[in-house]
Amino acid sequence: MFRKFGKPILISKIFSGVENAVPSPCNGYCSIEASSGFCGGCQRTLNEITTWHTASEEFKRITWQAIRQRRQSDSASNQNNNL
Repeated sequence: MFRKFGKPILISKIFSGVENAVPSPCNGYCSIEASSGFCGGCQRTLNEITTWHTASEEFKRITWQAIRQRRQSDSASNQNNNL
């Protein structure tokens, strides 16, 4: 995290040049799972990962919606396996 005029800002915002940029879902755990095709850390596809920095804000918001759905689906699947 860096400071801009005494206010902390995320590095992703510095690189995008936009204060209200959609943040990257990357958490530093990068591993594409063969069974799903999604990163085990952020739940993005390889295409979503490689195009993130040049993607439109709309694409990023849509990707975040897909990630939430993937996580909910994964969570429901894990709960059913524990029954």
